[in-house]
Amino acid sequence: MKQPDNETGCLQCGTCCKKGGPALHTEDIELIQDRAFDLENLFTIRRGEPGFDNVKDAILPGCTDIIKIKSKKGTSECVFFLPEKSSCSIYLHRPLECRLLKCWDTQAIEAAYAVNRLTREMLFENDPQILDLAMTHHKKCKFSDMEKFIAQARATQGKQGMDGLNEMFMYDRHIRKLATEKGGLGNILELLFGRPVTLTAKAAGIPVFEKDGKIFLG
Repeated sequence: MKQPDNETGCLQCGTCCKKGGPALHTEDIELIQDRAFDLENLFTIRRGEPGFDNVKDAILPGCTDIIKIKSKKGTSECVFFLPEKSSCSIYLHRPLECRLLKCWDTQAIEAAYAVNRLTREMLFENDPQILDLAMTHHKKCKFSDMEKFIAQARATQGKQGMDGLNEMFMYDRHIRKLATEKGGLGNILELLFGRPVTLTAKAAGIPVFEKDGKIFLG
């Protein structure tokens, strides 16, 4: 993290809030229980999914779930950021990373950044049916399997690997539809299952496109 020169206090410039919402840690679970914000405001970067590591300044696969506060649609700005006031709408109940972040001295946030991250297992431990749904999806849509199928498809010009890749994408679509229509969980799909597999594949630099209900490599 780059530190600005000669700063010793927050200028309320909003720069940190414009870069995206914070990841949540075990210390933040009380905020969720107290309804400081709703589950629909959260999404999951799943284990193994490539994501930007702010401290290491690199795109790396996650070694655990990273549950984050969403950004506003079409931007990287945290959903709770109030640009007209350059302030936070949940300031008194802001998560740990927001409380620790000092852009002029990043030692505290760097020390806590990858420690005690909140996971879906922790968040839904008292709701085993929902947790089982999320964990089953994770097992069937592992990023390591996706990379394996894509490597096979590239090596064989699409003769191998594509069936496994399509099965994964179709399952991802099916479980989201089922959770919405049967479970009434449409508002927390990105928390339960992460972002759609097609989107995360593209974000990871894997060129996929859909045609006639099937997935192809670009």
